[in-house]
Amino acid sequence: MQHKVNIEVKITSAEIDHIICTAIEGGINYWCESYYGSGGDFSLLPENQVAMKYEWEHLVYGGYLTMDEDGNIEHKLDQESFMKGLQMWIDKHPSNVDIITLPNKYTTINTGQIDADDADCIVQYALFGELKYC
Repeated sequence: MQHKVNIEVKITSAEIDHIICTAIEGGINYWCESYYGSGGDFSLLPENQVAMKYEWEHLVYGGYLTMDEDGNIEHKLDQESFMKGLQMWIDKHPSNVDIITLPNKYTTINTGQIDADDADCIVQYALFGELKYC
C-alpha cells in the first residue's frame, strides 16, 4: 500500500532564478521563440544592482515574462503560475525531486538537480497545465 504525504518547501527568489534560467538557456528554446520581461519590484534587487540584468529577473522579482510560443501565441508567466507549474512537476515527477533541509532549518528543493528537461516541464505546466511539447 502506498500513502501520499505533502511536504511544505520554501522557494526563494534565488531558486526561482535558477529554475527559470535553466529553462530559458536550454529547456524551452525548442518551442519558445522569444520572451521579454515586464514589471517587478526593483527594491528587491540584490544590493548594488540597480536594474534587471536578465529578462527573466522580472519574473524572479515579482513581474512576469511574456513568452512567444512558436512565433504566434503569447503567454504570460508570473510567479503564481510558476509556483503552480512547480507544484505540478513535484506531483507528477516525484522521482526527479530532491528535497533538502538547509542548515537554517528550512526545507527546499535542490535546484542544482533540476536539469533543462525538468525546467521545461515546470514552465509547460505553468503555462499550459500539461506537457504540450515532449
